[in-house]
Amino acid sequence: MNLASPRSPLVTAAGIAALGLALMGGVAMIGGPDGEAPARLAAVAFTLVKAGVPAGAYLLGSVGIGRPARALWRGARNPWPIQAAVGLTLTLTLSHGLGTLGLLNQVASGAVTGAGLLLLAHQLAGARARGEIEPRLPAWALLALAPTALLLVAACQPPGWLWASEAGGYDAMSYHLELPREWVRGGWIEPLTHNVYSYLPSYMESAFTHLAVLCGAGSAGPPFPDLLAGEGWLLISCQLLHSAVTLLACWIVARAGAAAATACGADRETARRAGAIAGCLLLATPWTIVVGSLAYNEMGMAALGAAAMLVSLEPGLAPWRRGVLAGLLVGGACGCKPTAILFFGPSVGILLLARSRPGEWAAVIGACAGAGLLMLAPWLARNALHGGNPVFPAAAAWFGSAHWSAEQVSRYARAHSFDGSIADRLRLLVLPGDEAHPLLSAHRGLLHPQWAAFFPVTMAAAVAACIAGASRRLGIVLVAGLVAQILAWLFLTHLQSRFLIPLAVPACMVAALAAAGAGGLGRCARAGLALVILIQTGASILRFSREHDGGPNALLVAGPGFFTGELMGTTGEGAALPPQIEVNLARPPGRVYLLGSATPLYYAAPVVYNTTWDRWPLGDAIRAAPEDTAHWSASLRALGVRWVLVDFAELDRLHASAWSDPDVTPHRLRDWLRPPYAVPARQWQSGQAMFDLGAGP
Repeated sequence: MNLASPRSPLVTAAGIAALGLALMGGVAMIGGPDGEAPARLAAVAFTLVKAGVPAGAYLLGSVGIGRPARALWRGARNPWPIQAAVGLTLTLTLSHGLGTLGLLNQVASGAVTGAGLLLLAHQLAGARARGEIEPRLPAWALLALAPTALLLVAACQPPGWLWASEAGGYDAMSYHLELPREWVRGGWIEPLTHNVYSYLPSYMESAFTHLAVLCGAGSAGPPFPDLLAGEGWLLISCQLLHSAVTLLACWIVARAGAAAATACGADRETARRAGAIAGCLLLATPWTIVVGSLAYNEMGMAALGAAAMLVSLEPGLAPWRRGVLAGLLVGGACGCKPTAILFFGPSVGILLLARSRPGEWAAVIGACAGAGLLMLAPWLARNALHGGNPVFPAAAAWFGSAHWSAEQVSRYARAHSFDGSIADRLRLLVLPGDEAHPLLSAHRGLLHPQWAAFFPVTMAAAVAACIAGASRRLGIVLVAGLVAQILAWLFLTHLQSRFLIPLAVPACMVAALAAAGAGGLGRCARAGLALVILIQTGASILRFSREHDGGPNALLVAGPGFFTGELMGTTGEGAALPPQIEVNLARPPGRVYLLGSATPLYYAAPVVYNTTWDRWPLGDAIRAAPEDTAHWSASLRALGVRWVLVDFAELDRLHASAWSDPDVTPHRLRDWLRPPYAVPARQWQSGQAMFDLGAGP
């Protein structure tokens, strides 16, 4: 069943667009100031146009960038999703490479995106004329409209507002968005010694930088010298880019699910339906909505990892071509998030071997490894040049610790590992947390509430796929990949639930196999999975509606300008303004040192900060003169610091976790944060306080 015949694609598209807009309006009505409902709907529409168009241009341009490489997958059954994934990989690499060379200016970024758009437009025109594009949409795809609407409305919210499970997108404010801000100001994509996350491959963050520069950020004058200018709409554009990549990931998973069904003998229409179910299942799951609406990198990893699995299923490609493409895509996934090597490396490798004859294994794996290494070579070379360790901060014992001390390496390693027993690890995989046990105090595994019914349902689908005759072999292969991913999570990570997101790709493909089953079993599976998609959608909407005590859309109209203070003009009112607003509005002389906080995103005034793993300026001052309190203030003043903004609550948390600089102790802070060394200037109910170090000599 299809929504439209080839004779009415425009009518169908218009109807779907109207329904999608209505659903977005419904989501925008959930929780917000009374009487502001029309303004919220207008804000969504305006934001999607202003911030969404540049994000869409980047992603569509990346599809065009993949066009010259089409010879690599000539004869493939799924050329378009492969082109989209390869193009995204190449564009991310270009963004990173140009930025690393200091060449990512508005002209270069415009040339890359513009060339991609022209290549794609020409290609689409030719394909349309040849009748190669099917203007049909499976009716099952209607299940994607509600979660898509939710995803886009959530992405229109200011960073730092939504998703308590992510501490309001702490990582985005600490590095996913903050690093592009600093790179744009500096003119380079480079490692920064005060933010260790800049040593990661940062391909999605490079895309955010490309997008910002494309829109004028970093230019010599207004309107956009910084990502915060213009009420911060460029920050929303970065979130919408990641949301668009999320939709791309779900589409690729849908095609991979259909390819898996086809490989097991399903007819074309059944395979399409099964694939649509797989894609919708991924999209509707709360974890997808949460991470997909933030300026994160998970869904870039998921999109490229899914494409690698799709390539592995292509029967029309020579073994070396499948290996090259799979390696290219897994390498791109690692460029988005390095943990992809732990999760997609094994699952893609198992699938590649299973779909090849033993005599082809050496060629397939060799080509895959070589292409993957080639993709990561620019990042490895950059890190090696900057710190001597190509994979810093990993493998410090083998390649060196760059600018870190042995204590920093040890502290970082402890925080990014799990010390519990095997029983503890297995418990966290399958059971809710135990508040009485410090190692087991939170939901981390398959039963995290933001997975909702996903894993119980996909496990049932795995059983169904593995016992059915037609799908048994491929089902077992996909389940083997899932098991490898689970083992990687258990023994090679520090057991965070978000790290399980790569498992959703093969799990959805297994669900597609169950949905493509023959006879009554297949029909029951399709009906059951459709119901599960509705349940997942409901769980996502419910989670959204509960944010901020039922007011998730409270800042939809205000946007990021609420956090910067830009909406308040030059003066603020009231005593409850957050620190960043007061600092931005007051513009005090000298720099502000953020002590304890590592989320400087919304500070427009010059600040000094560090992640907790990096060197603390105060810690360095203390080590230089442990008993000379006056020297500590003088040392900071030498860095241009006049004010110290202390987050006592965060310092207490870091100290309790043994994650803070060991020399910055509570008793030393008490000795220092008093006259004449540091004069109290302002205090907030949040546990933050500002101190004046004085002008100094």
